[in-house]
Amino acid sequence: MADNPQAGNNGQQIESLPYHERQRQGLCALHTLNCIFQDGTFTKKDLDTICYDLSDKKWFNPHKSYNGYYDVNVIITALRRKSYSLIWFDRRKDLSSINLNNVYSFVINVSSNFQFCWLVLKAYCSHWFSIRQIGDNYYNLDSKLRRPQQVRNILNFLKPYSIDPNCHIFLVVSEDVEKEKSWVIEDESTASD
Repeated sequence: MADNPQAGNNGQQIESLPYHERQRQGLCALHTLNCIFQDGTFTKKDLDTICYDLSDKKWFNPHKSYNGYYDVNVIITALRRKSYSLIWFDRRKDLSSINLNNVYSFVINVSSNFQFCWLVLKAYCSHWFSIRQIGDNYYNLDSKLRRPQQVRNILNFLKPYSIDPNCHIFLVVSEDVEKEKSWVIEDESTASD
């Protein structure tokens, strides 16, 4: 979906929803990357190629599962190919330390136990999704959602993920922002002279 304004039936300008991909198989990392860049830039074949570049194992590649789940190394490599970096947010820090002006997108990883009927296995299943500012609004672009959901307050939205031990927050930033570490707001008491 495009994010260009369209004319409504009564001539008013209405804003269409951002580009969004729905979950299929275990390809949430693929959907996350495409939602970050608001297009279908990456394909399953692209991410499989990255997996094999990272490890030449065709069977039981450590960077992907049989159902298409890709690990964080694949996401990092895909972002690097577009001149972006993935920064893990240290949950010990306050979310207000994030310089929102220098964050291109947020990526959330949620882990949960695998459950089959009454049997709960201690193997973790993970799900990736992105939150991105488009125009003046942030959107939750989770591929499990039917459509993107507007996020009213990004820090309030991220708070439950920042305290849940089964979740990780990542920041997508340009390579320059990573080098300068300008994604974080320095606490004046800890800043060097």
